[in-house]
Amino acid sequence: MSHLGLCPACGNELSDTKVCGSLVICDCGYSRSITNPHAPRRETKDRAVFTMIAICAFFVGSFIHAVNWDKYFFTIIPLKLKQVTSMANAEDYQQLIDICSQRAKSDCVENSYQSLYQIMPERVELLAELAHLQLLRTDFQKASNTLNLYFSKGGKSMDAAYDYARSLSKLGQYQQAITYFQSVLKAKPRVFQISVARAYIQTLMKSEKYSQAKSVIEYYRKNSVSSAFFMDPEYKEIQKLLRSSGRKVAKQS
Repeated sequence: MSHLGLCPACGNELSDTKVCGSLVICDCGYSRSITNPHAPRRETKDRAVFTMIAICAFFVGSFIHAVNWDKYFFTIIPLKLKQVTSMANAEDYQQLIDICSQRAKSDCVENSYQSLYQIMPERVELLAELAHLQLLRTDFQKASNTLNLYFSKGGKSMDAAYDYARSLSKLGQYQQAITYFQSVLKAKPRVFQISVARAYIQTLMKSEKYSQAKSVIEYYRKNSVSSAFFMDPEYKEIQKLLRSSGRKVAKQS
C-alpha cells in the first residue's frame, strides 16, 4: 500500500504519481495536502484547547469581578460599559462614585469625580470633594492644584480651605498655607478648632516663625480651661529654640 494511504472518498489507493506540489489528487477528484496529513485533526484539537482556555478565563475573570465588587457585581457592569463608551451621564457617575467609595476603590472614585465635573462644571463643590480624596491619598500636589481651581471658581468652603492649607504645608509653601489656616481659624473665633490650630502651629514652626507659634499656643492655653498644656512638647521645643537663637544674637552683638 502507498504511504499516502487510501482515498477517504472512494477507497482507492492514493498513488505517488498523482502528487502535484503539496497536493495528492485521486482519480475520483478528491485532493488533500500531503505536507501535514494530520492538520485537520490538529486544528480541531487546537480549537478545542482554545475554547477551554477561553471558558476558564471567563470563569476566573467572573470570580475576580465578583470578589472585587461583591453585591454590586451586576450593577457595575453597565455603568463601566457606559463609562468606557463615553455614554455615562451625571447620575451614572454619581452612582459610580457611591459604589467605588463603598468598595474602597480610590482610583475609580477619583476618575468618576473628574468625569462628573467635566459634564457639570457648575458644581464647584465636586472639586472640593475630589481634592479631599486626593489629600487622603497623600497626593498633595494634585489636591493643591484642584483646590486652587476650586477657589478660583468662587469656592468658599472652610473645610476646603483647611485641606488647601494642609496640602500647601506638605508642599513646603508655608506662607500661603499660613494664610489659609488663619482664614479657617478666624471663621469660627469662639470655637477651639484643635486640629486646625495644631496644624497651623506646626506650619509656623516649619517656617521658623517660633515667636508667632509660641504666641498662638499661649493664646489657646489662656482662652481654654482644658488646654493648659496644649502642645506642651512643641511649646518646650520652641522655648529651647528661642533661647538658642537669643544666645546666638547676643554673641554676634
